Amino acid sequence: MDGFKKIAFSLLFLMCQSSFSQFLNEKFSLEGYNKPRSYYFLKQIDGLYDFQNEWKTAVDFDWEIIPELSLISNTIINLNTSEESRRYINVRDAFLRFGKGNIDLRIGRQMIDWSSLSGWSPSDMPNTTYYYDFIDTEDEEIGRWSFKGSYYLGSTVFNLILMPFFRPSELYFVRNRWISVPDALTINNVQVPAIFQGTNKTVSSDEFQFGASVDIPIGPAQVKLFYYHGLNDIPVTRINPQSLTANNEITYEIEQVYHRLQQISIQNTFITGQWNLWSEFNYTQTRIADEENATRPHEFYNITAGFDRMFDLSNESRLHFLIQYIYAFNNEGVTYSSSDLDHIFNNAVIGKLDFTINYNLDLNLRFASEFKTSGYYFNPELIYKLSPSFRVMLRSDILWGANSSFFGNYRDNTRLGLTVQHYF
Repeated sequence: MDGFKKIAFSLLFLMCQSSFSQFLNEKFSLEGYNKPRSYYFLKQIDGLYDFQNEWKTAVDFDWEIIPELSLISNTIINLNTSEESRRYINVRDAFLRFGKGNIDLRIGRQMIDWSSLSGWSPSDMPNTTYYYDFIDTEDEEIGRWSFKGSYYLGSTVFNLILMPFFRPSELYFVRNRWISVPDALTINNVQVPAIFQGTNKTVSSDEFQFGASVDIPIGPAQVKLFYYHGLNDIPVTRINPQSLTANNEITYEIEQVYHRLQQISIQNTFITGQWNLWSEFNYTQTRIADEENATRPHEFYNITAGFDRMFDLSNESRLHFLIQYIYAFNNEGVTYSSSDLDHIFNNAVIGKLDFTINYNLDLNLRFASEFKTSGYYFNPELIYKLSPSFRVMLRSDILWGANSSFFGNYRDNTRLGLTVQHYF
């Protein structure tokens, strides 16, 4: 019944979109898009979907109450044809912004940009996400109730973010191509058929969550010093056997243990001519499971460097090129799981090419090569603009490599995708 109510509300909202615009004036703005998307997975897996069909509606509403004070909101309405848990309304932004002189203050529910780099950054680990799909996480970030204050001293910027409530990322353990649960457990060296009974969440410690950073210009470079203290949105998981059934099957729960996360990062951005170069050194302290299935502290490091540039080829044609190298390591000899979302890249090159052929046609490419574990990802996308407000997108997500790699582990999820996007 709840799913029906969500669908009915969403359809009513879609029908009323055009009516809202007549009430807007210079102090209000309402815009967004509708985006139905369908994926077809080339590899069939028993009991799981071959098609993934979702409809997203994104709505941005801004209200300038007075020149110094604004209300800013961003809402995602998500519908799924087969999975009821994917029918939801996600208010990602709903905050008041006060800006005057050197001060910018924001309070409410909001998405936080921890990193200022153009490419991938380990400093974005505190962000929370709906992980129904490990590859397509666009529009899946979850807003956090928080206070963000910025103070501008010339070109130097001081930032402070306080988050009083913990909000973990959403992991989908039932009927999901990206997360599988065991159907047998080893009990006293014997394989026993098992039945998954659900999950429970445990917060290992009540951590106060905050982040602080300072952006300092040094000649043509911009240096950012960043610190975060809080909880990791990705848990350590452990299996808790429950009881034997009459059919000699053992029931179990998966316990999700949320634990402390601390980060220190130095980011550098340097612009020379039309080239944008950046680098980052990141230290992270988190928790992992030991051989006794208990959590213990763990430290690791990320070093990244990359560059990007825009090339104007003609009146209608241009090319944006980005490439980045990522190296991650720890001093304990720990090898991470191929499904570990915090350690997708260990020794990798990632990049993207956005090629505008003409006003109506774009060809984009995303790629990743993980050398340490031999995993690879290739994502071409063709975008055709039917009109200023409509476009059609064809894409493919190709994953392959060794089983020990993230992309190789999920190679059965290679797929084709079709999206229609309407802006309003």
